[in-house]
This record gives sequence, C-alpha cells and structure tokens, in this order.
Amino acid sequence: MKEKRHPEITRREFMGSTWKLLNVGAFIALGGHLGSLAVTSISSGHPDSLTCYECRACASPCPWKLDPSGYLVAARVNNPNRRMLAQYNIKRYNRLIGNREEARRMTLDSLLARDEYMKVVVSEVKKKENIELFTLGPEFEDHLIVGSVNNEIRRAFADNRWAISSQATVSEVDPDNWLIVDGYEKYHISRTLEGLLVSGEKKEFERLDPMRINDAKDKIKELEDENKEAELTDIYEMRAKDSAFYDPLCSRCEPACPVALPVTKFIRDVKADEKYR
Repeated sequence: MKEKRHPEITRREFMGSTWKLLNVGAFIALGGHLGSLAVTSISSGHPDSLTCYECRACASPCPWKLDPSGYLVAARVNNPNRRMLAQYNIKRYNRLIGNREEARRMTLDSLLARDEYMKVVVSEVKKKENIELFTLGPEFEDHLIVGSVNNEIRRAFADNRWAISSQATVSEVDPDNWLIVDGYEKYHISRTLEGLLVSGEKKEFERLDPMRINDAKDKIKELEDENKEAELTDIYEMRAKDSAFYDPLCSRCEPACPVALPVTKFIRDVKADEKYR
C-alpha cells in the first residue's frame, strides 16, 4: 500500500508559479535593501554602523533617556535628519550646561528655530513653593542692579552649582527683596542677617501628551487663558543632528554596547557640522 504523503509537503513541492515569482521578488528586494544600506553607510564614513543590531543596551545608562542607536541608524542611512528618541529634561539639561555654552541652552524659541516638527512635552504647573537654595555674601548686593543680571551674580550662582542665562533679568521688589526672572524660572533674593538668601520655585507638573513644538506655544497660551500656568518641560523626539547638537557627550552609553561600538564617534561627527563626513 502506497504511503500517503503529508499535505503540507505536497503543497510545498507543487508551489504555483505565482508564489515562486513572489518569493524570488522578495529575495531580490531584500538583497537590494541590504545592498543600499552598505552603500549609504560607506558614504557616511561609518560602515561599522551596520554592525549595530539596535538592542538598545546603550539607552539604559543614558541620563537623558536618549536612544543612542538612533545616531547609528542615521549614519547607516547617511541621513542626519532622521528622527530619534531623545527625552531631554529641559531644566536639568540647562543646569548641566550652565553658562559654558549659551548657544546650547534649551528654550522654546531656540528649539523652535531648529525644527518646527520636533516633539516636545508641555506640562501644567499643579503646585509650586519657594525653597531655600543658597546664601550669598552681602557684598553681592552691589551687583543686584535692575536690568540684565551681571556676570558677578551669574558666577555666584554657578559657584553654588546653579545656573542662570545671560537673558535673565533682575528687578527690585522692595529695598530688602529682589526677583530674578530667567525664562520660566524665578529666583527670590532676600536680605538677611547672614547675607542674601536665594530661594527658588519648586514646581510639581502634570505632563501632557507629546506634541509638535510649533503647537506648544499655542497650548501654553491656551492654558494661560484658562488661568493655568504651563511651560515646556521635556523633549520627546528630535532629529539626529539636533540631538547631537545638544548632546553633552558623557559617553555613558559606550561601555554598555555588546559589540563595543564607539558610539560617541558617531555623535561627534554629526555634532561638528550637522552632517556626516
């Protein structure tokens, strides 16, 4: 008696011509795609980007919640405009940058000037209170001149591991109290027996859904019209070249890479002139 063959085997052996053409076409398309990646990675000057298999191990130690593999993918396709996950906290980032690189401080206007489709997070202020930050010597009172904050006050803030930008302004509330306004941040300065007590606003936020930055101004204005306070607090997504522009190059991502790729090399390349090679 002849053994009956399994129907699945029979189906494979007698695959129709249409399926054969489809399979061949798929293999050709896949080969073409992989070949194009080889060409673009070589043209970007980073053929080693092909060895990144996007395990995202490099993202775990990143203090900014970046996905550094996004830089490698951008190099692989030779496209610095490719978007990547980049979750910068604006206040924390600006404190780290301090007064060293004013051009890299994040504000709504500076971010909007780079990319109007960048994804950001607007947060509503739910609660705020003043907390004591540090005390300055009484000699700094002579530098609290109404108008732009002078360099002596900025250096004094930096010495206490705080940072205010060159756009900050100071106003006199009364003979014993001053107010420094730096974007969304406000610092209260009071005369005490020990010197000048500097207090800052501690805020609690409710994050809204990520939105394009060209919609952020309208959203903030909409909330302000409802007598609510809101501000731009986080970046959610950026182009690789924009993320590289702001990237502080801490290099914490490199030791985590299982194939020992020099991740910061990819970042430095596009950071230098916003393009590869």
